[in-house]
Amino acid sequence: MANPYEVEHNIKTSAPKPRTRRPSMSSFFNQLSQIETETLPSPHNNVHSTPTPVDVAAAERLLQEQFRALLATSTDTDPNAHFLESLITDLDALITSPPTKVSGGTAELSRRVGAGG
Repeated sequence: MANPYEVEHNIKTSAPKPRTRRPSMSSFFNQLSQIETETLPSPHNNVHSTPTPVDVAAAERLLQEQFRALLATSTDTDPNAHFLESLITDLDALITSPPTKVSGGTAELSRRVGAGG
């Protein structure tokens, strides 16, 4: 019986790195577009409606998941780890006491981002 190539050539294989699931930011932006009402090209059916706290908290939880995924891939010495932890904590505070109105970016900002600068 033949030995595997790794055994014959004394090659040490390293354990594969565990894959981490990163939440899709498209889900966050889709949720954000559902609750952000000021910069829409056409008004909602009810112009006086405001997003529900549940919808706002859902968008914040999606963002929080992304921050946690980034934090899980950072090292203890990473200077951004503390910053990510503070963002996660701030989002927890926003989820427990949601705002009554969600402000969004301006149409000019959307055009600049869409045009690449």
